[in-house]
Amino acid sequence: MKAQTTFDGGGGESMNNLKAEMRRNNISFCDLARAIDKTERCVRDKASGRAAFTFPEALKIRDTYFCGMSLEYLFAGLCEPVGDRAG
Repeated sequence: MKAQTTFDGGGGESMNNLKAEMRRNNISFCDLARAIDKTERCVRDKASGRAAFTFPEALKIRDTYFCGMSLEYLFAGLCEPVGDRAG
């Protein structure tokens, strides 16, 4: 079974750039949720570090709301793709 690639890191402070850009551009968690077809609660959990954005989710968020910004900037500290951590 292939592991899902995620942006995984510790704590919500890693998402400061994403949250700052959301504020600057008047983008809500609900907006992000619609873009990636998840609930607002799910997106809040991902943005706070309780869960991880998948690579496709991060691309969709960037391409929908933050064109021209790098994934490395938006998801600072979370841009290390990881596989299944079991083992």
